[in-house]
Amino acid sequence: MLRLREGEDETARWLNGISELNPKSYTSNTPMIRALAAGEIDVALTNHYYVHRLKHGGAEGEYEGHEEEEEEHGEEEEESVRPSAPVETYHFADGDPGNLALVTGAGILSTSNQSEEARQFLEFLVSEQSQSYAADQVHEYPVIPGTDVPDYMLPVDEALSLSPEFEPGRLSELEPTLKLLRDQGII
Repeated sequence: MLRLREGEDETARWLNGISELNPKSYTSNTPMIRALAAGEIDVALTNHYYVHRLKHGGAEGEYEGHEEEEEEHGEEEEESVRPSAPVETYHFADGDPGNLALVTGAGILSTSNQSEEARQFLEFLVSEQSQSYAADQVHEYPVIPGTDVPDYMLPVDEALSLSPEFEPGRLSELEPTLKLLRDQGII
């Protein structure tokens, strides 16, 4: 998104600045947040819900590689809730790309032979029960109006107002971004 908004030259400057900081790399967001809490790093660029999972518990919303870690270490690492962990979320200025709000979509394939069941599942996903679970347990923002979020999260309208305006379809323009990352020696 930075490349689309600010252009390649500005994005290259930003990437060079980040590279000069010699950032550490992590296999996923969860180990990065653990490193942040342990004082191994000073800042982490991640989604807000990883911080909230550490501080408030809750379910994981995506695969984090625990099965792989379990195989490597012989046992699954114990997750613990740490309300006093020295980490907080930070929100950038209004419209900054760092505040980008992304919505996960779902649909029904036209080739589905279970379209009625799929429709029922989609209805469940946008139900009050499901949206409340997403907010309370996964710490994600609901996509239907009127669903409450926990007090430690920004109100939905406030969080969305911070997000920059953009054309979501343009995020699929990956090749120029990948070329820029390659040219900068990042990938």
